Amino acid sequence: MDTNFAYLYKENDDIFFGIFNEGKMVFFENFNSLKGNIYRGRILKYVKSLRAYIVDIGLEKNALLRTKDIYSDAKISDDVVVELVSEVKGNKLHEVTGKFTITDGYLVFLNDIRSKDGNPNIFKRTLAKNMPQEVLDQSYENLLEEYQLLKKEEILLPTPKFLRENTRLRDILLKQERPILSNVNIKGLDNVIFDKEFNPKYNSIIAKGNMELRDRTIRFDNNTSLVFNDTEALTVIDVNAGAFEINTDKEAMSVEVNTYMCDEIARLISIKNIKKMIVIDFLRMNFRDNRYRVEKSMNEALKKYKVKFKIFGFTKMGLFEIIVQ
Repeated sequence: MDTNFAYLYKENDDIFFGIFNEGKMVFFENFNSLKGNIYRGRILKYVKSLRAYIVDIGLEKNALLRTKDIYSDAKISDDVVVELVSEVKGNKLHEVTGKFTITDGYLVFLNDIRSKDGNPNIFKRTLAKNMPQEVLDQSYENLLEEYQLLKKEEILLPTPKFLRENTRLRDILLKQERPILSNVNIKGLDNVIFDKEFNPKYNSIIAKGNMELRDRTIRFDNNTSLVFNDTEALTVIDVNAGAFEINTDKEAMSVEVNTYMCDEIARLISIKNIKKMIVIDFLRMNFRDNRYRVEKSMNEALKKYKVKFKIFGFTKMGLFEIIVQ
């Protein structure tokens, strides 16, 4: 069986989508999500310590709008058009941005919050490269009309109001070149393998990936493992060598296991959608150069999986700290 593939599974109102590289899940999302939706919201107050506004977008809880993501002269009681970029559970606020985007798979219109004339920034997607110019011209006209309507929504009523549903799933599907296993017949995509009886729990590779999503302890073929311990404020990840074998000293073994685990940790942070302070208890290393090597590997791995992060590095106690946004 090909181990490089994607899958899309619809069950009731949920749509699950995952991507696998060499048999490992590298992307997962449940598209029964508000992420990417666009709203007209009202600024309720400014929180100086967060450098952010609190915005009512009509959901059960309010959203955080950072000052860097909205025009500079925004003030309390203003109505703003925003895109939800982070849907958060628990007591924390959702996060929104005034830099909303709309796309049809070929072009992307990005709201330029610093533009005096209100014109968007426009980008071409990879799919647009081989498209006839008349198709792109029509794409431009359609998106421009929709963009202008969204801009006008700032001065309309009522507020708050839901304006536009996200199209992220369609965009992701259009970019996929690998085969997509699906119980949904998606028209216009030649790489979809449709089977109305398809169920991911009967596919051993997908089932293993789904176990990684929900399990605290993740075991690997080289006998190493990771243990995830979640609290409201942070996630602690323990690195365990288990019966890992290497024909060198203990320091070399620690470096070998730790550098290997960097990629796995970054991958799991991504698919588990962990966004908080993360403390990693790597195997102990005595030499600064080795700790630097692991920090460099962690930095590269997080970038590889497109995680937004800030690394604080090793503490005096030997723990490794990251904040994921």
